[in-house]
Formats: sequence, structure tokens, C-alpha cells
Amino acid sequence: MIDRAFKGKSIVEFPNTYVCIDVETTGLDYDSDEIIEVGAALVENGEIVNTFSSFVKPKRSHVLLTGATLDQMGLKSFADLTDELCDQFFSMHLIPDYITDLTGITDNLLLSAPSAEDILPKLKDFIGDNILIGHNVGFDVNFLYDAFQELGINLTNDHVNTMRISKKLFPELEHHRLRDIVDHLKIQTDNFHRAESDALTTIKCFESMK
Repeated sequence: MIDRAFKGKSIVEFPNTYVCIDVETTGLDYDSDEIIEVGAALVENGEIVNTFSSFVKPKRSHVLLTGATLDQMGLKSFADLTDELCDQFFSMHLIPDYITDLTGITDNLLLSAPSAEDILPKLKDFIGDNILIGHNVGFDVNFLYDAFQELGINLTNDHVNTMRISKKLFPELEHHRLRDIVDHLKIQTDNFHRAESDALTTIKCFESMK
């Protein structure tokens, strides 16, 4: 189990000032996966006063080389795979297909994106000392905490999970995904599984539940 000694507390509050956050990642494993998009919005008295959004280029490829990949590269076996070909493949293929299918984020969008070292300190400045809001926010906070730790930054902000609130307010719902809450509250939204869009949608849900 990962020790996140400086992590803030999960609380149930309805602050008037907060930052809503969302991240998209290469997968679900805190040990091996990486953040590929961050989205955040500062809210004061129910109004969005500032936003922050950026793609993040992962440090390494998260795509496996398979037999099908070799066929696509015109190779007969792994014995034909040179170090140079490996480097070329992994430098162009950063995220698994299922992540692209889920989020719409492609390798091309990430190839010229800033690194975590470039973007995460700016995100921390944006967050400041505010309470964080998010849907299933423990996932986002844990990824951010670990990524910040690699840069020598502590993420100590307390956080409010809108999924937790939804389960208390709407026990009749079978599921409490963001999409389910949006449908239940009849909230208009454009897109799911993109960081800024999900953060803005979560704000609408949170303010409605407040």
C-alpha cells in the first residue's frame, strides 16, 4: 500500500470557494500509469472565476509491442526488432487504444504536450490551499499526490467527493457515476472523460446538490 503521509482529508462540506479537479490517465494503476490531462476550475460563491487545463505528455510509452504490432511494422518476428525500431515505435505510441476510445485523447495530441515537470507546478499554484472537489475524487487526488511527490511537492488539500454526497442524497440510484448524476439532475453537458469538461460538469452537480 502506498504511503501518502501528507494527503489531505476526505470531508463532507459545501464550501463556497473551492477548486474542482479532474485528471485523465493512461490507466488505473498508481504505480505504473501516468496523468495525460488535467482540468481544474476555481469557484467562488457558485461562479467559475478561473480555469486551468492542459494535456500532459507521459514520460514513457504505455503501449505493448505485440505480434499484431510486428505485422503492422512489416516484421516477421521479434528477432527483427532493432533498438532503433523500438525507440521509433515507443516515441510515437504513448497511450493504449482503449484510453483513446474512452477519452478521445490521441498520441498526436500528447506528442507536443508539456511534461509533468512543466505543468504540475503551475497546477499546484492554481489549486493553492483551496478545498478540492471532484467526482470519485480520491482517484484524482491519489494520482496528483504521487505525481507531485515526484517533484518534491506535497498535496495536502482536503477534498470533497461528490460521489459520496450523491450516495447520501440519492440512495435510490443504482449507480453513482458522473453520468448517472447528470441524468438524475437533468444537467446539460457536452462531453465525458475529458478533464476540463468533467470538472465543469462536476461543478454543476455539486452546486445543484448543495
